[in-house]
Amino acid sequence: MLIFKLSRIFALRGIDKPFAYLVRIGFSRATASNLLNDRVIQVKVGQLETICRALNCTPNDLFEWAPTEGRPLAENHPLNNLKREKTPARLSQIVKDIPVDKLHMVEELLNQLKNG
Repeated sequence: MLIFKLSRIFALRGIDKPFAYLVRIGFSRATASNLLNDRVIQVKVGQLETICRALNCTPNDLFEWAPTEGRPLAENHPLNNLKREKTPARLSQIVKDIPVDKLHMVEELLNQLKNG
């Protein structure tokens, strides 16, 4: 089953108030609530683009796929790329536990990933 799951990308981006964030980027309060509470059957392409632009991500980052019982897929099927094994950790929580004298290494690594 393909699932539209915004909570993952908001957690990865460290956004604590996703409802307020969606309203701030132009969604109505009702639409923001529906998106966050999994009460949508379809998502408009324009809505996907707005979210992807704001969060610097792709539509694949907003979806999750879980196999439907009795309907297996081949191992090499592209939907398998959307399986999410675990909930993402908040980077701010991870950084909190790194000794201050090593934070420069984290910054360097993040800059390399961002630029390269």
